[in-house]
Amino acid sequence: WTLPEDGNPVSDDLDLSDGNGAVNIAYGEEVAAFSGLQGATTYNFVIFPYSNGGMNIDYKTDGTAPQAQAETASAVIITSVDFNDNTWGTWTTLSIVGQELWEVIPNYGVDDSPCAKMSGYSASAMDNEDWLLSPMLNMDDYQNEIFTFYTAQNYSGPQLEVLYSTNYPGGGDDPNGSDWTTLDAELSNGSWEWTASGDIDLSGIIGENVTLAFKYTSTTSGAAAWEVDNVMLLGEYEVGIQHNEALQLSIYPNPAKDVIRLKTNESGIIRIVSLTGEIVLEKSVNATENINVDALASGLYIVKFVADRNNLSTISKLIIQ
Repeated sequence: WTLPEDGNPVSDDLDLSDGNGAVNIAYGEEVAAFSGLQGATTYNFVIFPYSNGGMNIDYKTDGTAPQAQAETASAVIITSVDFNDNTWGTWTTLSIVGQELWEVIPNYGVDDSPCAKMSGYSASAMDNEDWLLSPMLNMDDYQNEIFTFYTAQNYSGPQLEVLYSTNYPGGGDDPNGSDWTTLDAELSNGSWEWTASGDIDLSGIIGENVTLAFKYTSTTSGAAAWEVDNVMLLGEYEVGIQHNEALQLSIYPNPAKDVIRLKTNESGIIRIVSLTGEIVLEKSVNATENINVDALASGLYIVKFVADRNNLSTISKLIIQ
């Protein structure tokens, strides 16, 4: 940090996504909240008391300023699928009504990548009910879970449903025999426009057998085409749960300009992903690795590390200046 100067008031900056911030706090017992924090990151705080204001502001900078340190929790990927390998990953599809099926199609996803598509139209609109289902998830192991994805849509027909269940047994059983709750998400309005779902808060969902789902329906009166891409559920390990195989990932410097130094406790694959879901860099890494990032545009990126040994994964954020 830079020492404040008398006569030059420091403005509030509550967004730490660029690695720095500041807040002016009134006299007394006060609370300040910062946004844009990275997971598994140590933040240092220093307090500079002052008197007066404006051009007459007088900061106390002599001696040792009070300091504090805090570390944010490490976010992990609970489940994800981006269809880039032309498979469903750990997700599954299930057709209940009709002959039309979910499929992975190339070049039409976010940033022209593969994506999932379902259409009930075959020469004419047909009756269909088809599900895209997550693996069973133990939500009791996590906290602060956030679900995100992208959708694109065209033509007229029923809306795609985004659901979760705490009692679906899986195994190819008809999902209609279980209880499902609708999740509130932003969905595409048409014209094949890719639309981000927004951050869907799942922190209130508990249970060891939770399933997420996209439910497609069509009728002889209307059969829209829906596409889904970059599905991801993030969370933090619940306090007190032992995770002996938890991955470690550190990135330095961050923010960075040309080269970053990665440290992990496993060998595996590093993927740097843009906020639109495009993989802009992919590389096999060992415990310590220097990676050139000078070709990346300035902005915020997600760094995903997948271990070779056990396929566990963890993520962090990276800022390119």
